[in-house]
Amino acid sequence: MGPDGDITLTVSTKTTSSVSLTWNEPRGNRSYFTVKWTDGSVNNSTNTSDTSYTVTGLTAGVKYTFTVTAVAADGQTTGAPTPISAFTKPDVVSNLIVSTKTTSSVSLTWNEPHGT
Repeated sequence: MGPDGDITLTVSTKTTSSVSLTWNEPRGNRSYFTVKWTDGSVNNSTNTSDTSYTVTGLTAGVKYTFTVTAVAADGQTTGAPTPISAFTKPDVVSNLIVSTKTTSSVSLTWNEPHGT
């Protein structure tokens, strides 16, 4: 029996450059999982036998779509893909300075964070 597509995919941790995914073991037999991720232009994938994976090397403040699919022992038969979308955390601003002060206000300026 091949893998069933009943995978519940969740995002467990997010940083500026990584997203950690966890999911349940689907019913039936499976050999491994294929994890795919895209930001809409760049597509990447990897295989894992675990029910969790941390995607690294991501850009800060970008929305990614992640998909996990169970694959049977023949390496070709797959369950239904399970997608989830998440943003990486934005990077911190830099060079925060007070540019003007009055008796009732403070003006701040800073540099844009890395990423988008």
